[in-house]
Amino acid sequence: MRLKGDGLLKRIFATIRRRDPPASDRAREVMTRHIFDLTALVLDGFARGGGKRKDKGIAAARLKLIKQDILERLHDPGLHIDAVARRQGVTPRYIQRLFESEGTTFSDFVRGSRLDLAYRLLHERDLVSTTIATIAYDAGFSDISSFNRAFRRRFELTPSEVRARLLAG
Repeated sequence: MRLKGDGLLKRIFATIRRRDPPASDRAREVMTRHIFDLTALVLDGFARGGGKRKDKGIAAARLKLIKQDILERLHDPGLHIDAVARRQGVTPRYIQRLFESEGTTFSDFVRGSRLDLAYRLLHERDLVSTTIATIAYDAGFSDISSFNRAFRRRFELTPSEVRARLLAG
């Protein structure tokens, strides 16, 4: 029984089996997306509601790749949705819709991830020789005052208060 997309999926797996994997990270990401998409396409119709599950599965896989892309570049203060969309081969609006499906936004995810990184850095770095500004910049923030406000909203303490508690305890 020949299925829609079956031939292309077989060729992709044959390429991988020949130990001829994509050479670059970008090519591996693209191949991974294609495998997810083609597998869902091939399996669509075998299970009741397969098309709906396929769409959800593809969206979840793409969102996971997008989040991974973001997390790898958190330190970059120029991290923007347009650049992520270009790297992922999708539109900025598609990325926005993926985050909206989780009840959040691209900006909220980036900010929250950067705050988590800053909090970790506060705990990992030498507190005496590392400034709060350095930690903020290393976490991808370009404005110290907005970093301090966001940090306080998130953790109910300022970065200086967290540092003081760590130094005291």
